[in-house]
Amino acid sequence: MTLQTWMNEFYPVPASEVLEKDAPAHSLRKWKGLLKENLEKHDCITNFNGDVLGHGGKIEISEATCALCLLYRFVGNLCSACPLAVSRGRSCFLPTSDEDYFSPWRAWLYERNPLPMINVLEKAIKNKETIL
Repeated sequence: MTLQTWMNEFYPVPASEVLEKDAPAHSLRKWKGLLKENLEKHDCITNFNGDVLGHGGKIEISEATCALCLLYRFVGNLCSACPLAVSRGRSCFLPTSDEDYFSPWRAWLYERNPLPMINVLEKAIKNKETIL
């Protein structure tokens, strides 16, 4: 397995090519790929920046590879239109009162824990489906 096999499974389309309606699911797929067992399955690891490394290169885990960030980061009041911000009341990098310091993004950045981001993405997708 390689970085390419990881990308084939969890990041098959660049974030810049994702349609707005598909962006939450695209992001969720990528974040599920960051679970330890999925990285290990493809012989990938993360570096000190949280990027995914594997045989054949690396993929940056940042706003550059997030379909939601590319669509909403500079719309309105810094991410305010993003489905994550709408669902949780603030962007993924700002903690809520019950999160203390580790917002979903910071949980990844400092602890390599993708679960908070997975959870908020699943909630945002569910909330969006409920609204429709």
